[in-house]
Amino acid sequence: MISIAVLDDCAREADNIKRLVVDSADVTGGDVRVDVFTEGADFLENFKNDYDIVFLDIEMPGFDGMTIAKKIRARNSDCCIIFVTNMPQYAIDGYTVDASGYILKPIKTTDFRNTLKKAVNRTLIKKEDETNIMLSGKSGYKILVAKDIYFVEVMDHDLVFYTKQGEIRERGQLKNIEEKLERAHFYRCSNCYLVNFKYIDSIDYTSVVVNGKVLSLSRSRKKDFINKYMEYTR
Repeated sequence: MISIAVLDDCAREADNIKRLVVDSADVTGGDVRVDVFTEGADFLENFKNDYDIVFLDIEMPGFDGMTIAKKIRARNSDCCIIFVTNMPQYAIDGYTVDASGYILKPIKTTDFRNTLKKAVNRTLIKKEDETNIMLSGKSGYKILVAKDIYFVEVMDHDLVFYTKQGEIRERGQLKNIEEKLERAHFYRCSNCYLVNFKYIDSIDYTSVVVNGKVLSLSRSRKKDFINKYMEYTR
């Protein structure tokens, strides 16, 4: 689920943004929660770092949007902040709070959908990076975070995980790990290797370079692998 907050002192404007989000189910996947606020103090009181995307009106009485954004970042939130304003000259200050974009009022549906899509993609990548897998071996249980794994190799009926923390070897089947890591953009380049697209350095006709290591790219998987990677990088 994607959690979205809308803060605008004009209830009509806030409800319009909520409607646009709901109507953009093809962009969000439809599994969204949208909370609407018309007062900055009320928003801050209810903010618990659980929002993925926040739409902020810049000009509001009391707490203005920029002040709200700074308070969000002070709470160590990495949510996507999108400013909504009829004063574009203020939006340039968004870089100070790592804003994901801004939308001009009156809101155009196309502009809204394009900005929302970028924020959703960023959110999904973050959620995918948080994917965990649990390994069970002779030494007990280990939890690996997907974003820390460069690739997985089949070796003598074992699986070797090449990670930021070093190599980890456990019994297992690559097919089972592949299913668990699919949503985190891992894909097979051969029967022996499951690769994290995030760490691909380059691809040529017969190999894939992942975090500096050259892995074989099988002929049977090459076309599908490259297509999947191109989709990932779009």
